[in-house]
Amino acid sequence: RAEKAARLAEEAALYSHAAQALADAGLDEERFDALVRRVRSLNGAEFDTQAMQACRGLLDAASDDRQRLRAHSLLCGLLTERGEPLAALAAGETALALARRLGDREWEARTAGHMSASLNRLGRAGESVALLAPLREWMASQPDEPLRMLWHGDWGAALGLAGRVREAVAAFDVALAASRRLGLRDAEGRLLLNCAVALRQGGQFDRALQLSRQGQAMSASGADHAAPPIDRLVLARDEAEAGHYGRALPVLEDLLLDFEGRGAGFWVQATRLVLARLWLDLGQQARAVPLLHPTRTGLPTDGPADLPAWLHADRHLLRLELALALDQPAPAGVLDEALALAATDAQRGPLLRVRALRHQPAAHALAHAPALADTLRATERYGALLGLHTHVARAALATGRSAAAADAARALLALFDSGHAPDAMYRAEAWWVAHQALAAAGQREDAERALRAGERWLREVALPQVPPAFIDGFLNRNAVNRALLAAAAGKVSI
Repeated sequence: RAEKAARLAEEAALYSHAAQALADAGLDEERFDALVRRVRSLNGAEFDTQAMQACRGLLDAASDDRQRLRAHSLLCGLLTERGEPLAALAAGETALALARRLGDREWEARTAGHMSASLNRLGRAGESVALLAPLREWMASQPDEPLRMLWHGDWGAALGLAGRVREAVAAFDVALAASRRLGLRDAEGRLLLNCAVALRQGGQFDRALQLSRQGQAMSASGADHAAPPIDRLVLARDEAEAGHYGRALPVLEDLLLDFEGRGAGFWVQATRLVLARLWLDLGQQARAVPLLHPTRTGLPTDGPADLPAWLHADRHLLRLELALALDQPAPAGVLDEALALAATDAQRGPLLRVRALRHQPAAHALAHAPALADTLRATERYGALLGLHTHVARAALATGRSAAAADAARALLALFDSGHAPDAMYRAEAWWVAHQALAAAGQREDAERALRAGERWLREVALPQVPPAFIDGFLNRNAVNRALLAAAAGKVSI
């Protein structure tokens, strides 16, 4: 009952009592199973070292291969949650070998799910899908609904990162239906959050925000029980990307301190980058500096050794955006390093290459855009495609190709109309570039519509969400806002 109500601390305490009772009754296998469940609950409730210590205690206490299997699988899951993917995969390989030797398909599926999440984090979604796919037929015939719920959730996450977003949403629908039949509130909340991640990968940021809000509400069971920190980060990122800055900012600042205190290196770095982008949107470039150049403030720099290449590339690209916002030269070698890192990640690489176009010559952007667009359409990355059209429109304008610029503008506006938004780009920038491109092509009416759409989002969605202390910077030091509002007020002619 505590599990269904997402009261995880109580769930952990009750499993501890159960384990003692089972030990008193001489039921060792059942006692060990209760302790495994206790560790899962502890991790969900606290996300700290207590769960890891308890798990390592289980590894030491395991008396046979079946118990060792469960302990190693559990360790794989904990390391995955903590953002230590390479260590998680090592533990998972041990568990997977034991599961296959014992013919234990249930624990093979559980372990594969944990490993899948770590592979996803490392940018190896193809391997993730390949690991889970052989279990599909067996899983379809299983009566164990909680297991089927877990597997379909893992399958959905892998498909989403692999660029199969519609299939991912269908997999999450199966998992969500199971969680509701089982009455598992916390599981339903986590699945909604993971489905939100898949949707944002496809560029459906507003729909993702709706789901992540629902998911976090379900993973927090009351005023005395906050949602787990990773769940809070998912929602805060979605809030920031949708322009809900006032909601996202305090959460991100609290989470950064929280993750630093826990020593969760991956999550520290991920939170820094989300927060840095938010500060750039608000026109608070100076506040982004210590997040992207931590050596200047004595902070740890690049995080743990197994920090994924895409996260390093993200930081490099944000450093380039910061330099541009400060009207400073691009840091030497940073663009080349970002592109080299992007080339190592088949899934996120094209998205990173789109972002890099901002810092490359216009002719390069125009030459490489068609192939990039084909890749993004094939992998359903419509948010990145919208960003690509924005860069193409700007590049075409810069080279005097007004017709090509207008074509790109119409393409990006069509994606807005279908419920998408640009990936890793301040949203109003796309409308502003579309306005400029359409005006240059003499399409004044369409240009005006793009301008008013951007102004409406800026004034009615984003501005009311800006903390009062940062309104001046948002309006005047965010270059897009400054130009867009001047054009909307008729102070400049295009």
